[in-house]
Amino acid sequence: MTNLLETFLEENPKPSKKQLIDFFKYNYVYTEYYYDFSIKVLKKNAITVTYDAFMKLEKEKQLHFLESIVNLLDVSISLKIWEYNLSRDDASTWWKGVPNYYLYSAVLIKPLEDLRRNGLKFKDGSTSAGVLALEGYSEKTFLSTIYKHTKYANLNFELYEYEGKTEIPNLARYINEKSRQGVRVNLTCDNDGNTQQTDSFIEKLERKCSLNKIFRFDRDFENSIPVGITKEAVEIYLSEYAPETPRLSLEELKQMLEDKLSFIKALNLKLRLTIDKVKLAKIYGRLFVPIIMQNWNSIINTQSPEGEFNYEIYEFLRFAVKN
Repeated sequence: MTNLLETFLEENPKPSKKQLIDFFKYNYVYTEYYYDFSIKVLKKNAITVTYDAFMKLEKEKQLHFLESIVNLLDVSISLKIWEYNLSRDDASTWWKGVPNYYLYSAVLIKPLEDLRRNGLKFKDGSTSAGVLALEGYSEKTFLSTIYKHTKYANLNFELYEYEGKTEIPNLARYINEKSRQGVRVNLTCDNDGNTQQTDSFIEKLERKCSLNKIFRFDRDFENSIPVGITKEAVEIYLSEYAPETPRLSLEELKQMLEDKLSFIKALNLKLRLTIDKVKLAKIYGRLFVPIIMQNWNSIINTQSPEGEFNYEIYEFLRFAVKN
């Protein structure tokens, strides 16, 4: 497919709409099935709507754009065929003896993956939201809790927990498989007070797969949260899971957030408890729901927020939403 498209672009560096339509009609439109439908998809929709955007692309991206149009033609004809097959009046006789016939519609997966992959190659973010790969389950629980209570479409994306920096082979395999499917993967990780270790982790990972965007917590998830919200979350946690434990002052919690130890380790030592990070993350998520719902534009759409939203946790939320 690519050689034919490359040749077309070499011979027609600035093709007209008619040249594009004729090229696809001659090379990629099926004549035996729903020909008029495919011509309508091509002429009145795909080329007409996208032509101006196509002409502004650099040559390499134009190639991926044309590949995506080929994928679109494949998908559209398959959808048309399956629309008929899944609603035919003679289904009881036509599909007799084939009770799992509807599973054959899975043939749509491959052309849809190709369409998504080529779409991302000519315009990042042009297809559905990607995957956010998270180092720990706390971050995953935090984001899942916020989405559960808000149902904001901007927060409805796939989350993948890779369970720490030692899982490079498994993470690389996962990212490569998603890339094959045409899904971009953005990565978050913790510096944990050791930027060299994080640099090494990213360097090793990039040797095995292609990363899209990376967000690095200066320390970790829990240390990114303002002390006022931290105090409220800790008090809720203790009231629910350790009611006899003495409460901590704002100043004590502030010192723990600034401690060389991670906040959770410092908190465990101070309280002589083993804090369940996932339960605490769920509480954080619940506390952030009204904050996000009341201040979405200030948090997400402001380039350099100041004051109460000038904290790393809000940078993380912006990164996640624009995944």
